[in-house]
Amino acid sequence: MNYYGHMQSLKLSNYRIKDKKILDFIIIQILDPNSCISKNPEKYQGFVERIIEDYASFDLPYKLQEQYCYFTRHTLSTEYTLGVHISQEKYIMFKQSQIESLLYSKDIDIFETIFHENTHANQDFDIRSSNINSFNKYLMIKEKILRAEKEEYYSENYEDIFIEIEARQKAREKLGQFIDRLPKNLRIQSLQRLVNRKLGFEPDEKEQEFIDGRRKINVFNPSKPKEDVSIIFDEIIRQHPEYLKEYPMLQMEYNPDGSQKSLQDLVETIDSEDSKPKRAIYVALIRKGSVFKFENFESDLEFLLNYDIQRSASTPAISLIYMHMFTTLLKKMEQLSSEERQKIYPIIDKLNERLEAIEKKEKITLAEKVFRKSLRRKDRESQKPLIELLNEARQQSCDEKKKAGEEPSQSSDDNPSTSPAIPLMFEAFYSTTDAQRAQAKRELIEIARLDEHKTQESGYIETKESENLLK
Repeated sequence: MNYYGHMQSLKLSNYRIKDKKILDFIIIQILDPNSCISKNPEKYQGFVERIIEDYASFDLPYKLQEQYCYFTRHTLSTEYTLGVHISQEKYIMFKQSQIESLLYSKDIDIFETIFHENTHANQDFDIRSSNINSFNKYLMIKEKILRAEKEEYYSENYEDIFIEIEARQKAREKLGQFIDRLPKNLRIQSLQRLVNRKLGFEPDEKEQEFIDGRRKINVFNPSKPKEDVSIIFDEIIRQHPEYLKEYPMLQMEYNPDGSQKSLQDLVETIDSEDSKPKRAIYVALIRKGSVFKFENFESDLEFLLNYDIQRSASTPAISLIYMHMFTTLLKKMEQLSSEERQKIYPIIDKLNERLEAIEKKEKITLAEKVFRKSLRRKDRESQKPLIELLNEARQQSCDEKKKAGEEPSQSSDDNPSTSPAIPLMFEAFYSTTDAQRAQAKRELIEIARLDEHKTQESGYIETKESENLLK
């Protein structure tokens, strides 16, 4: 009787209990089968409901604690809804049956619901205050607008909505931390009831869930059932550029008229941006969003090749952009016909020529360092440098033409001394490694020197044709 009276006095004297030690103590008493609370559940049920609401409030960041109210309700929006976050009115509701399960059966699912709904409160604050430090959070802004434009977008994509993915992840992580803080006997008891619950994530697993969620059912255009969220969103912002004022973070990607910024715009911004998280978002807009378009590959590459990087801090970001472009080029070649791939040969040749020119220099610029490093970066799967993979793809395409009985294409002004052997040498040269190419170059130049006397007698003066061919 004294215990109940003390608890009543504690609640009556405080609108909310904000002392973590007191809250933790009472939670342990709720979970302990031998406590006064567990032995008199009917008597303490109302008290337990208020304590759970206080615990949920305390779990919020301090800046949000006074903004939100918590309620326990017998029924919510649907039979299966366990918690609800209402951002406009700033309140969160829990289903009463979950608190009863805690009190009577010692199930701790209510805490996962608390952590889940509180994550939504944090998300709402971050979006409204432009406190965005990751690409996933940036995409939450887009989905908030898509949901406002068409409500069924949320219901049709519930499992893949970014705010839900993050809320599930945060809730499981925090539930695991909650269990770790319990006394050993209660920790074992709780874990036994959560045998099949996955409480931890590997970093790659967490990111994969977001990657899988980037493609959504397009309720705006049912003929395209799965679209990247950025592609779905682009048309909305073109029609409603006023969203850019309501959500200023979107101005990272869009011009005031709703048109999308170019890769060139973003690279220049990256080079002047002091915030590392924002630079990461800009890079993600190019690598994972809809900013980079393959039809603009040559013009974007030309821009990057001639762009003078101003700050070393931006070189990792620009290197990632280069690598994305090169890997995209490789994937594109796999999809093209033999004839279509030939149009890409000059691009690969240009990359090789630029790389060789850089190798000859004693001093190179930041931009040249980034270009060289990006082309030499090894592909994770094959463990081969990207330039080697590009050259192999080029050579493979040539081999396919030979098998089909087709002659390699030549320009009309080819030197007769270089046809047809020279095109084949050219292709072989660009399918080798740097060291192999350097050795081949030395050997061919030496052969040219030894053969110089014989060549002059035949009436043909040897120039540096062999050397020029290999540049």
